[in-house]
Amino acid sequence: MKKKKTVSCFVFDLFLNIYECLLKLLLVAGVSSTKQLNPNIIYDNALHGDQAALERAESLWGEIHRTIHSVVSRFEKKGIIPRQDQDAISRVEELQKILMSYHKRMGILTPKTIENIEYLTNGSIMSGQQPVMMGGPGFIGNKLSLLHFLSEQLASKGIKLAPVFLVADYDGLHKELVRTYLPNPLSEKAHIVDIWNALDYPEGTAFHRVNAPEKSWLNETLEEIERVTQEFRTKVKGEKKKILALQEQLIFDLWKLSYAPNEKMRDWFTKIWGYQTNEIHDWGIVYFPFGEKEIRKLIAPFYLPFILEHHKYAKAFQEATERLESLGYKPSLRKRDDHSAPFFFECPHDGIRVDPKLEHREDDNTISVIAECQHCGEVFGFTGAPSPDGLVTHASSLNARVDSASAVVQEILNPQVRISGPGELAYYAQVRYATIAVGFRAPIFVKYKRAFYNAPWIESLGKQLAKRGLKVLHTPEFFKLLSKWVKAKKNEHADEVLNAEIQIAKFIQEVYDELRNNRQKKDISKYLSWQFGSFNPTKFGQEVSWLWFDMARITGLWDYLTTYERMYTPYSSFGVMTFLNTGP
Repeated sequence: MKKKKTVSCFVFDLFLNIYECLLKLLLVAGVSSTKQLNPNIIYDNALHGDQAALERAESLWGEIHRTIHSVVSRFEKKGIIPRQDQDAISRVEELQKILMSYHKRMGILTPKTIENIEYLTNGSIMSGQQPVMMGGPGFIGNKLSLLHFLSEQLASKGIKLAPVFLVADYDGLHKELVRTYLPNPLSEKAHIVDIWNALDYPEGTAFHRVNAPEKSWLNETLEEIERVTQEFRTKVKGEKKKILALQEQLIFDLWKLSYAPNEKMRDWFTKIWGYQTNEIHDWGIVYFPFGEKEIRKLIAPFYLPFILEHHKYAKAFQEATERLESLGYKPSLRKRDDHSAPFFFECPHDGIRVDPKLEHREDDNTISVIAECQHCGEVFGFTGAPSPDGLVTHASSLNARVDSASAVVQEILNPQVRISGPGELAYYAQVRYATIAVGFRAPIFVKYKRAFYNAPWIESLGKQLAKRGLKVLHTPEFFKLLSKWVKAKKNEHADEVLNAEIQIAKFIQEVYDELRNNRQKKDISKYLSWQFGSFNPTKFGQEVSWLWFDMARITGLWDYLTTYERMYTPYSSFGVMTFLNTGP
């Protein structure tokens, strides 16, 4: 039933108009001071009612939905986009067998997981991430929580789609996959934990090939993390200190139990998250290991449109890239040309990803895709008339790019919605237009919220700064805003939920900006680091900067993912910033 517009709704509309004007002023200021901006600005402005930004956003990402309720309503009205042919159904049935086996091997196959794997015949809701060591940053837990929440909202309306998390193990080995960060109890500098020196693989090795080192590395690393966390525990007193130590130990136990020397680093990542989503919470998340041998065979034929229509793809990609540049935005991916292949080759000797060159011979209408490994000098590839069967023959040596990966996944998983973060949305601004040009469909893109969270040592430091007259998050004013959101959520007042979320996001941004201007003053840099994950000028966001462990030790392992999930409501706006008042 449509509610009458109340006074609070008019106040909300007025506030929204003011907020939109502020965003426009920020955009203008950004254009004048920076040559190229992140395309996310278009998406975010579209969410907040900027009509010009909405039109641009729709041309880049397709349908733009502001809230979860909007997405659910859309599928209630229009339904899901089904698979087109019997061959597609056969492929899904084969994929279901592969995934059943994989989840059983990982120890995360539950009745709910089996049910969701069966829903793959309908399609999926999808998110994903590269398999970062030790489970990676906290935003991965955020993505998984929104994935579950949205799938449950759709299921409540009879729209049964599989919640799928893509384990993007096609990436090449580089330091950000085997490095993670913890806040430093002594300063604003991050404490780096990595596995780089323990891995005997050349840089650029396809990550799905990388095995974990001996358990001695894990034991030494956990001792290192323990030393860091012990310093933070000294800042907590009494019973809370004991609870914190217990919660930390349970996470250490999960790392130990899920770790298997000489098995895939990718699978360690899957088990860390799979245990939480499927064993602790019974969410039944379906993990999709892109580099699994049998999955690569299913995927291989879908590279064919990129090869046969490489001219069209390169042209469309170029157009999307130039359009972004002309608007003042920075493309995430380098330009593709007529010689760009849709995949890397993996060197048969060392597994390094090698960028091949594609050549189309007009005289006999054949295509060659040839690469030379810069590490060992081996030349490999194929020449001839490409075909689906031919690509399957080479499946074990083909390694996706981010743009081709999104398209081939679309064909095999039929995702209706894709949950992304700022980085993914930025490159989809180029990729979507080009993949559609060669016959692929694209999902609806939505952006998860960015979450900040509390900890006893952050709160203590924040209150000290507040006494010195500095603006921080730990103030009665801010906690009143959080209470306003909680009340609106409880009463299911859609306008008030959105109003509170905008005010919370605005407050967080204002505090951050003001403190950055005072960074040189005592303890401000430490507060920026601990509370905002800003351990250097390019970083912003605790869950983006810090290992998921940082928040999970505060919430406890059994409430970690549900803490994220509670920040979503059917009327929440995608892409806003919010705050989680966690504590032991």
